[in-house]
Amino acid sequence: MIHGIGVDILHCDRIQHRDDDWSDPFINKTYTQRELAEGRNSANPKRWFAERFAAKEAVFKTLGISCEHIRWSDIEVLTDAVGKPVVTLYGAVLDEVRRINGRIHLSLSEDIGVTIAFAVCETVSD
Repeated sequence: MIHGIGVDILHCDRIQHRDDDWSDPFINKTYTQRELAEGRNSANPKRWFAERFAAKEAVFKTLGISCEHIRWSDIEVLTDAVGKPVVTLYGAVLDEVRRINGRIHLSLSEDIGVTIAFAVCETVSD
């Protein structure tokens, strides 16, 4: 059963990260260490970080929770061997997904400097 859906669209230039400055407080509080490592090594770091920020927003929306009391780094979005985004949850976000017995599905896309993330939270029957 579908618990919720979430979508976020973001112009990649909204991520004001300089490729040579990894000390930016926004970057360091928003992304996990594994995301920082993968993003730094991507072909286009600005696009990579924008896609992941949109993904985090979409996941918040699919759960119907406010991001005011949640850490952005509680949602980690990495890439598997075939390029599929993989969501790992931590903290309060993980607690909420466990409470509803949910599973997150995520799709990312980008075109001409704009990225979109679409997330679905499916509740799973035991």
